[in-house]
Amino acid sequence: MGPLFVILFHLIFIFIVASILAFVFTIFSAFLKNKKKRKIVFALLSPFVFCYSLYFFALIGSGIVSTIKDVDMGIGDYWSVPLNDNVKLSFIDSSENCYLETDQEQLLNVKEIQQIKNDYYIKTNDNSYLLKNDSDDFIETIIPSEVKLLDSWDFYFKKKYEIAGGLLVFFGIVSLALSCFVIYLLKMIVIGRNVSKS
Repeated sequence: MGPLFVILFHLIFIFIVASILAFVFTIFSAFLKNKKKRKIVFALLSPFVFCYSLYFFALIGSGIVSTIKDVDMGIGDYWSVPLNDNVKLSFIDSSENCYLETDQEQLLNVKEIQQIKNDYYIKTNDNSYLLKNDSDDFIETIIPSEVKLLDSWDFYFKKKYEIAGGLLVFFGIVSLALSCFVIYLLKMIVIGRNVSKS
């Protein structure tokens, strides 16, 4: 239910932003001389078409990246990023509820974490642990003083960008290009190809 609620919130927010833009564009287009009625209709529709198409194209792109890279889509109340083949860094409900999960167990209350080469140093409310690469065993340890731990939420974003950042940027650009093309098609339908004639 979490992702649906977030999507509904996004759609309402987009409606508000598009309504403001449509109002401004409609007022501006009312002062233009050529094809006044059609330009007003285009000015009214284009912010809604652009904003919603951009959102849905980006949502589809995010879903594709999520599937390919095994990271969350960025909506809802559960976020995760893989640390290795066996272990995920996960959050539920808020950035404060962080834990590491494997097929066998969960390490709760993760506050700070850092990656050194292929190993992970982890600090919880109670103890410090070492997670060796390609392992799902949390070994209690003393964290060396030279290891600078990051807040778990900051580490999550850093790791997610390392894993999926390039693809997310690519799909963002594709989404923007597709939305611009949709606006071009809308312009051709509403105004027509030659806007100089009345």
